[in-house]
Amino acid sequence: MNDKQPTRPIVALIDLLSKKWVLRMLWELNKGACTFRELQLRCGDVSPTIINRRIKDLHGAKLVSKSSSNGYKLTEQGEELIQLFYPVNEFATRWAAKISDEE
Repeated sequence: MNDKQPTRPIVALIDLLSKKWVLRMLWELNKGACTFRELQLRCGDVSPTIINRRIKDLHGAKLVSKSSSNGYKLTEQGEELIQLFYPVNEFATRWAAKISDEE
């Protein structure tokens, strides 16, 4: 951790994940490696400036890497983090269905 990061790892991770578009970018990269433009399209055409900033954040956190042949992809740690979101995704699916049933 550098001087700007909190000393508690969970706080540092929450700070990173709470940045706008970070979770979406991680989730979209879970579908497989992609180029900058593909990532932008997967994220709903978010601005290139935001993509650049978030990629730098995620690369610095060693959650995303870039290769010249495949573009951006999750690192082993990034893949491990995404696994933690599968139960949340399952809950979200049930939750959305319940909300739509009640409307």
